[in-house]
Amino acid sequence: MERSQEYLQSRLQTCQRLFFEYKGREHSRIEREMRSLGFTDFNRRCLYPRGLNPGWIERYGWDRELLSKLPPADNSHEPLNAFHAWIKKVSPPMFDWDAPHLKLLIKTLQLVTEGKIKRLMIFMPPRHGKSELVTMRYTAWRLLMEPALKVILASYNQHLANRFSRGIRNTLAEHFSQTRRTAGTPACHGCGSSQDQDVDSDNSTGSDTGRASAASGGMAGKGARGPTDDEPLSNPFRSGIINSAAEWETGQGGGVKAV
Repeated sequence: MERSQEYLQSRLQTCQRLFFEYKGREHSRIEREMRSLGFTDFNRRCLYPRGLNPGWIERYGWDRELLSKLPPADNSHEPLNAFHAWIKKVSPPMFDWDAPHLKLLIKTLQLVTEGKIKRLMIFMPPRHGKSELVTMRYTAWRLLMEPALKVILASYNQHLANRFSRGIRNTLAEHFSQTRRTAGTPACHGCGSSQDQDVDSDNSTGSDTGRASAASGGMAGKGARGPTDDEPLSNPFRSGIINSAAEWETGQGGGVKAV
């Protein structure tokens, strides 16, 4: 059924009013109220992007307008925990990990880390940081703390699962890079095969066994090396280590399988 221009304009303005009234939240409630006001064809999915098409929030700049009306965020607070401090350090400056909904999620993830929560399902609108915070950075943090941890990362297709897997390794690579810059040591530690390859490469078709064996031979001639910050994750003495986007291992037998 074709709607008049007046109806479409009224529907948009009513939705905008409710969006600001609820401070950008409670989208299900907005949907119910819109339908009770006579806009029975309204669905909250209109607010979100679909593929390359932006949703109403992005198209009409409601998020930016709402942000301009809110008091400036105070980023001077101390981190909530070690994970919060770490993601601030290894993330690009445009990421705001002090947003209220993300701080709530970080507190909840701490309970998962401590074993107080065994099962957790997270429901948030698109583009609110679920994948960045939980799928990639929290997984990287847990592997950094527990290199023997085994993680299964599942998505609706292999391409997206691989992209998340690479995001985890890139986050770890940034951690190692910052550690080396702080320590003032060369990235390769003088060996013939950089340990960065074990964390940051996407060698889906090459021979991982050959590269790991070469690294082992190169290091053996120089004698055993003392423990370093990245030793638990990437051990060049371990032969046959798996290292592709779909599946990769740490030096202690943990790792990620993306499916």
